[in-house]
Amino acid sequence: MSKDTSWPAFPNAETEKKYPAPGMTIRQWYAGLAMQGLYQVPAFRMANLDDYAKKAFEMADAMLLEGSK
Repeated sequence: MSKDTSWPAFPNAETEKKYPAPGMTIRQWYAGLAMQGLYQVPAFRMANLDDYAKKAFEMADAMLLEGSK
């Protein structure tokens, strides 16, 4: 992935500076949303939570990649 994914999910006047911001990144935000969706669909039931986390971050990375086009 070529784009910087460390920018904050909820920017404000303080985080608009090019310094690392506290809190979650947009990648983490997307992964959390993806995990919620995955968990709600019975066809996607997985054996353990690690599988959900891996798949959620795969989906977040795909969203970021698509958004960078």
